[in-house]
Amino acid sequence: MRENYTNVILTLILSVTVAICFRLYQLSPMVRTVPDISKGESGRKALVLSGTELLKNAGFETEEDGMPTEWGTWSSPDEKGVKFFRDTDIKHSGEASACVVNTDTDLEQKKLPQWVQHVEHNLPYGQKVVLTGWVKTEDAKAAAVCMRCDGQAKQLAFATTWSYKGPFKDTTDWKPFEISFEVPEGTEYIRIMPFVAGPGKAWFDDLSLKVE
Repeated sequence: MRENYTNVILTLILSVTVAICFRLYQLSPMVRTVPDISKGESGRKALVLSGTELLKNAGFETEEDGMPTEWGTWSSPDEKGVKFFRDTDIKHSGEASACVVNTDTDLEQKKLPQWVQHVEHNLPYGQKVVLTGWVKTEDAKAAAVCMRCDGQAKQLAFATTWSYKGPFKDTTDWKPFEISFEVPEGTEYIRIMPFVAGPGKAWFDDLSLKVE
């Protein structure tokens, strides 16, 4: 009889202990398993929602000191024959477009003056991204838009309108483009680069970089 009573007491103590431990587990903060994906860390990563826009000021609508915010230039603005500016007279839609001009007629030149934006946050690892936009040219030898993924001082992925449709060239009205790739693990940023190759003038507008 006494042995049965002892077993009952031990069973109750064990049950209460298990219940308390389970309740503490429920109340404890969850351990984060998703690292800072903006730094390209390895490990499990949350999916970025389809349709998420990754570019900032993709239509070149906002400006500071006459230049579109969120965008930089790869060639020096004072390089011979090269000029970058936000054009409020010629645009596909909205208030402005981004224009790059190269008046240097030297056919041996190696200049690729380009607008640049780095996408460093909310990177969709293992997911497809699609870059779209519009390009207009005037007396251009060639103009194009490319994007690439960089990580650990090397290129991990690359796509350009040059490969899909050839360069935009000569004098043309606004034409659309679309390029895409899957973002590899280890990517630290996606680099977007609208540019001209050789002499000429090009406008870029209504860009969009979305997760598919």
